[in-house]
Amino acid sequence: MAPVLANARMKPSASIRLDVCHERSNSNRSGSSPGRNRRPGDNPLKNLNPLGCTNIKILYDNQAESGFHSGWGFSALIDDSTLFDTGENAEALLANLRAFDIEPEQIQRVVLSHEDWDHVGGIAILRQCGPVTVYVPISFSKAIKKDIIGFSPAVNLVEIRNALEVEPNMIVTPQIGIVKKEISLAIRTVKGIVLIVGCSHPGLDRIMARASEYDPIHAVIGGFHGFKKLKTLREVPVIIPTHCTKRKQDLLDMYPNQVRHVAAGMQICIKEKQ
Repeated sequence: MAPVLANARMKPSASIRLDVCHERSNSNRSGSSPGRNRRPGDNPLKNLNPLGCTNIKILYDNQAESGFHSGWGFSALIDDSTLFDTGENAEALLANLRAFDIEPEQIQRVVLSHEDWDHVGGIAILRQCGPVTVYVPISFSKAIKKDIIGFSPAVNLVEIRNALEVEPNMIVTPQIGIVKKEISLAIRTVKGIVLIVGCSHPGLDRIMARASEYDPIHAVIGGFHGFKKLKTLREVPVIIPTHCTKRKQDLLDMYPNQVRHVAAGMQICIKEKQ
């Protein structure tokens, strides 16, 4: 698998609407780590929204902000406790976590979308975690399941065939696909579902159709791979393609007011469901 469109003409957005606050990390901007001048547990993004928000940190991507590692793969952290995919390398993943002032012991659950190396290559991060539940498609190979539970006796492995609500307003979507089977993560918010995907091998339209059963889709974040049915996204207010998305520039040309650029070291805040 070779990187594509690494230099697509995607312009970073200074902000998205109030319901989706989008900012870069301040890591290494002045030689200090993010959060050094705030109390532990404070989240500056939450202060932008009096209703509270779901915070999504981009931990791994082909592109990275200053002070963060780039790499071929994808990973995101939701509310500092749910890790979605792990990128290709555990060392870079750990470094990016710590650049956000996050320790792996804070991770309570891990969702692995599919078995490709650029999404599970950093799974050795489990050695650094405490008790953690790992959700994988039931189709995962016996070898990788054995590896996952072998990293730590504190790992609880859950195999996903059907949708599962892992905490209020957070749903691991059902396994779909034929050649490459995937699961995704759907988060309910005031504006609708925020859908986080891995590579969308089964087809982004099919994944969106499943997620829209819970609520209308407000945002899609992750890799879209070679997805060509771009008109499927016309009603999605926020589109954030990452990593393996081949048609980033086409998406930007079609939906300049909806598409947003992210890289490792950037984070998004979306209003919570009340």
